[in-house]
Amino acid sequence: MVMVENSVITNEDSKSFSKECGVLTILAPIDDATSGEKQIDEKLAKVVDSLMEVKLFKRRWLQLVLFFILGISCDVHAFQFVIIGNITRRFYNVSSLAVEWTITIFMIEYVILLIPVSYLTDRLGLRRTILITTTGVTLGSWINVFAASPDRFDLAIVAQVLFGMFQVFVFSVPGRLASHWFGPKEVALATSVGFYGAQVGNIICCLTVPMVVEDHEDVEDIGRDFSLIFWPQAIGSSILTFILFFFFLDEPRLPPSGARALQKMNHQSTILGFLPTCKRVLKNKSFLILWNSFGLIMGVGLSLGVLLNPFYTAHFKDDTRSVGYLSISLNVVGMVGSVICSTILDKTKAFRKLSVVVCCLSILATLLYGTSYMLELKWMSSRYRIWNNWNGIMRGNNLS
Repeated sequence: MVMVENSVITNEDSKSFSKECGVLTILAPIDDATSGEKQIDEKLAKVVDSLMEVKLFKRRWLQLVLFFILGISCDVHAFQFVIIGNITRRFYNVSSLAVEWTITIFMIEYVILLIPVSYLTDRLGLRRTILITTTGVTLGSWINVFAASPDRFDLAIVAQVLFGMFQVFVFSVPGRLASHWFGPKEVALATSVGFYGAQVGNIICCLTVPMVVEDHEDVEDIGRDFSLIFWPQAIGSSILTFILFFFFLDEPRLPPSGARALQKMNHQSTILGFLPTCKRVLKNKSFLILWNSFGLIMGVGLSLGVLLNPFYTAHFKDDTRSVGYLSISLNVVGMVGSVICSTILDKTKAFRKLSVVVCCLSILATLLYGTSYMLELKWMSSRYRIWNNWNGIMRGNNLS
């Protein structure tokens, strides 16, 4: 067994505990706790590797693929009403603000539920979290099936609330899935792939919805188009729930790394110390600056995404399909920018320099994007909106 000593446990307590229980103690000086944290973690991992058996299982890739598909099935719903906002407004006879709330709900729920969901995920484990999530997404998908009627916008809102709630669960899983199943050299890759499921879901949404749902004169025809979207989503989510129930496991028989073995040994104390840890983090000034910077950047990016349809269609004659294609480009280029940014940071470690450069480029792109609408230049709007998204994703990875 391995124990880390901090300010709560004294040296004398540690020595007596070591003699009685055979515990290996590694000291973490209080004054240098932050700077020495990485070194302590590395020492602990090496010690645990020498004391416990660790093994990588091939099944880890199946686990990752299943979660990747779950991310797609959840996030494919996020922008489905906003991306064709002009059609949604006419079909349900609601205001632009009501349509925008179908995606704003996701952001509000994320802020409110992030900490409670993180705590629940720690308590429930991966398998239960995944099963609860896929069940909720399936329920929301079937509610959407019955919302394909002009007088049932309230059902559509209920479904979006469910999707937004369980999206928080999806976003809380990638890091845990990576640490539970993958080795030290694979954690970053597995985490990235886990998060990309949501991006792929957005791409599928932006590709299919504008192509399937057309602006017919008869609203009944629009309802049939919505049904062509909702029925496959509901059936696919149901099949995925069945597969996850039988094939998704909580964790492997043996830990994949010494770090994970250490987590398992300290699991109980980690759960009991969840709230004190949150309080300690929220009192850290550097973290708060980082948190607010990331929030501002992502907030601007998401706001532009929500308002993309009304801005674009107002200036370019209701060109809904082009909005979909532009949204696809945003997500694809954003994923590429994420990989490029991660590679640059891994090689150069120039966090501050890259952060400043990307922020300046983002400001320039945002200004040019707004100018493109004033001048009604379609090519300029597309290029600089994509550029701004790429910079935003890179900045987000830098902050991460």
